[in-house]
Order: sequence, then structure tokens, then C-alpha cells
Amino acid sequence: MQYRAPSHAAERIVVAAAADDTYALPLAVMLRSAAGNLAEGSSVDAYVASDGLSSQTLDRVESAIPPTMRVHWVPRTTEEFAGFPCWGRMSLGTYHKTTLGSWLPSDVGRAIWLDCDTLVSGDLAVLWRTPMGDRTVLACRDPLIPRLGSTFGVAGWQDLGLPPDAPYFNAGVMLIDVDRWRELETERRSFDYLHRFGRWVWFWDQEALNATLAGEWGFLDDGWNWPPDRRSPPELASEPDGFPWIVHFSGNLKPWRVPGLGRFFTEYDRWLARTAWAGMRRAPSAADRMLAAYARSPARSLLRPIERLHMRWVRWSTKRMKPTAATPS
Repeated sequence: MQYRAPSHAAERIVVAAAADDTYALPLAVMLRSAAGNLAEGSSVDAYVASDGLSSQTLDRVESAIPPTMRVHWVPRTTEEFAGFPCWGRMSLGTYHKTTLGSWLPSDVGRAIWLDCDTLVSGDLAVLWRTPMGDRTVLACRDPLIPRLGSTFGVAGWQDLGLPPDAPYFNAGVMLIDVDRWRELETERRSFDYLHRFGRWVWFWDQEALNATLAGEWGFLDDGWNWPPDRRSPPELASEPDGFPWIVHFSGNLKPWRVPGLGRFFTEYDRWLARTAWAGMRRAPSAADRMLAAYARSPARSLLRPIERLHMRWVRWSTKRMKPTAATPS
């Protein structure tokens, strides 16, 4: 994992994201950290699917963005996702990712997708210039779900004729060939999958994209999508501060809710202080404190099976969707 600064003329980088009011603060931190780590001469056009964000919130997000980034707001609603699976803390807004081919400008042929709960510590120009070959997407393998046939993987792999040992990617950070994404009708095929297998889906848009893009994606270095509780490999010791290039707070411990859980959370606070939300973090609830104490406990590694059982219970108890017509074998 060797970080190299761009050595040739910078291009204008395209970033795509989506947010509602719940994710306005993390959106601001993600965009600010991305802009703040660009190499000199680089710039970003950020297209954000704005799901009900007020004009005041848009102004607050933009107030901290430097001139190297332009934010383009794309008003969207979740009406087209009615009946799609949704459980736990997630809202239907997660499915805006599947429709990016429709709301990005037609002349955008490549884009970097970033979930709002990411923190950018590297130069996106390096990711932007990564060769894609004939792949539609470059992404990192999901550390929780290594294969399509894994627990929480692709429910319909057998019906779709997909190999169960094929790798499964995390969709929080993707380098996307948008032209090819459109040619493959990724949006329509993802919708078809969700309508057919929705009641068995675990991870929302991510599962649909893995089903749709199986065999169409290639690997990114894990440093572009690094969970905060994952151990850093030895080669990162040579990097500034030993940091991955993008940290993805994909679990329940969100840094804007539960502070002080290590260096990645401290770095998050540093960038939060550069947004309009500086000093406005809400006090952690009792549940947040209990969760943080559990995360620090050495016993956590022994209790992973219980965590998975708890996730199953949360999904069963909170799932909200309309029944689908077909049942996978």
C-alpha cells in the first residue's frame, strides 16, 4: 500500500454522494476533508443527491468548502424506492446510490462515490487516476461479507446463477465508470433484484449492486475503504500518521455521535471543527456510552457471534417493506 502524489496535470475530479437531514453533518465533514486533502492544482465537482435538505442546511454545508470544490445539489426524493427493504437505522435514501446514472450529468463518464460516513485522508486525485481496465466499478472487498454466498451476502445468488465464492464488495467507496454503469442498465437491474428478492435482502443497495455487478468489478487497495476497528497493516507505518486514505465509519459507532474512540475519531473531530457544525456535537446518550464502552472492551472479539445474532434481531424487528412477488429457492 504505497501512496503516490499525482505527477502530471491535474484533472477535475467528480464525486457523487447523497444525504438527507440526518446526514448533513457527516456530509459536511466528508466534503471538507476531501477538499482539504487535494494535491495542489486539483479540484472537485461534488454532485450530491439532496433528499429534503433545507436551503439553510445547504448553505451551512457549503460555508466551509474551499474554492477547490464546487458542490452541485441534485434534488431527489425516495418515492421511487417505495417497497424496497429497509431496516434498523437506515433510510430509503441509501438507494440513491443505485440511481446515480440518472442524476449525474450525461457528460460525466467517471465518478467517485463516497458514503457520507467516510473521512478522506488522502488525495482523491490518486484514486481518480487508478486504471479501471474493462471494469465498471473498482471497490474494496467487504471485511464482514467476503463472498456472494456468505452470511449477509447476496440472497438470490443461486437463482441468478452466480458463483457463491465470488467476492463481495463494500459499496461505500467506489470508482465508477459511469458510462458503462449506464450501458449495463445497473439501475434497472438493481431495482429488479430488489423487487424480486427484497424480503431476504440484508444490506440494501449494496447487495443489489453486488448481485448486478458480479464479475464487473475490480479491487481497490483496502486503504481506500478502511473500517475504524480494523487493524492497520505494517506497510501503513510508512504513511503520514499511519492513516488509510479513506476511513469508513460503517458500523453503529458514528464519530459525530460517539467521540473519543481512538485516532480515527480524533481525526474526525479535527475536520468537524472546520465545518459549520464546529462545537455543536450533541451529548452522547446513555446508549451511546454503553456502546462505546463495549467497543473498547477486550471481550468484544469473543462476542462477535452475539453481535450477528443481534443484527438478525434488529432486522427482524424493524424491517419495513411491502411483500415481494417471488421467493428465492
